[in-house]
Amino acid sequence: LCGGKPIIRLRSSNDTIISNVNVRLDLANTIWYLSSIYPKPSNTDEMSFVEWNNIQVHPDGRLLFENKHEIEEADRIFPSMVDENEHQMLFWEALTHNNLSVFTLDKGLCVPRQDFSRVLNYLLKKMSFSSEDRDDMVTYILPHLDDADPEYRNPNVIFRFLSQDEYSSVAQLNIRPQPEQVIRAFLLYRLGNKEEHTSNIDEMEKIIDLAYNRNSSSSGLVVHECASMFLY
Repeated sequence: LCGGKPIIRLRSSNDTIISNVNVRLDLANTIWYLSSIYPKPSNTDEMSFVEWNNIQVHPDGRLLFENKHEIEEADRIFPSMVDENEHQMLFWEALTHNNLSVFTLDKGLCVPRQDFSRVLNYLLKKMSFSSEDRDDMVTYILPHLDDADPEYRNPNVIFRFLSQDEYSSVAQLNIRPQPEQVIRAFLLYRLGNKEEHTSNIDEMEKIIDLAYNRNSSSSGLVVHECASMFLY
């Protein structure tokens, strides 16, 4: 299974530029392993950890890498192409081993498939994700459902978000300086049959707080991460 398109966005909430921001992600290597990383990290073993260092974080969400790695021209196919040092997000993706104990939907919520994109957009908005992030996640998820069941034999979608403790146990995110707010939303979802009980709005709204982690820090650094996994 694939931890699909996790993106990490950082921004300054106090109209100032925050320099020397360091981001490190450590995966539980018994659960999964890195399969894709962008932009090029400062350090990684290409399996269980990745670091992006010396990032300048702007109020509009721009990320400027202050010290890009110097690569010998002899090692480059196109030496005249300058490496990009401005980005909007940090991206990673991982594939699972056989240990899927964390990624279960035993207590998942159920909504009609035709309403799933609206429900997901609503919940992500409640979690303070931008319209860009919401659209990005919805348009990444819908094709998985359509490819798996193009004839709509399964009328429902079963889903839940990992709690912060669950997510951190398999993907620990460490950022310096300490962020003022961290919102990490990792969605598990699968197709459901017509016998599944449809969840109500109160049940759905209870999961919103699972994504929040507010710190006592006054750094002004705000971090949003969203990702998903389709369970076949």
